[in-house]
Amino acid sequence: MNRPSVLPLVMAAAGVLLAAVAIFGILQNRFLWNAPPAADRSGNQPDTESSTSSYSQAGKAAPEFELELLEGSRVSLSDFAGHPVLINYWATWCPPCREELPLIQERLDRYSPDLVVLTINAGEDPETIRNFIRQKAFSFHVLLDPDWKAEALYGIYAYPTTVFIDREGLIQARYVGGMSAEILDDYLELIGVNE
Repeated sequence: MNRPSVLPLVMAAAGVLLAAVAIFGILQNRFLWNAPPAADRSGNQPDTESSTSSYSQAGKAAPEFELELLEGSRVSLSDFAGHPVLINYWATWCPPCREELPLIQERLDRYSPDLVVLTINAGEDPETIRNFIRQKAFSFHVLLDPDWKAEALYGIYAYPTTVFIDREGLIQARYVGGMSAEILDDYLELIGVNE
């Protein structure tokens, strides 16, 4: 007696579950967390003051943290007071992270020493991170957050997530997901970085 295989049913159920998780992530980003939209080319600015999010920190002081750099020394956010700061939460295994990191490096090269870029990696092995950074020849600060404390301070729930802090130390925006060059430039302008 031939019994029907359960493998097709398991694969179908896994596909439905994966689709549901993806839809939930999109809806959570759009409706619950309400990442502000980038300014459009007509000059309209992102709405960073109002939000339906219970998390929104736009306009509030950026929470202070102190983390270890990949090279071993410690650094805190307050070390960069007076500079616009881009904080990027990422992982080596994250494809959108790997796509946007070169854009972030290009902007750092263009706007340094004014712009400060802090990339924060949580939970990955330092040697894995070091090899990745060396292979790509990135020069931005890489901070280690092995206990996910900085992630918790900023309510990070997905990679990549980028937080934009102005010269006064106020959060102006947070963007969840991979950024295009245009989106990145719009947010950098929002925190006072331009040519």
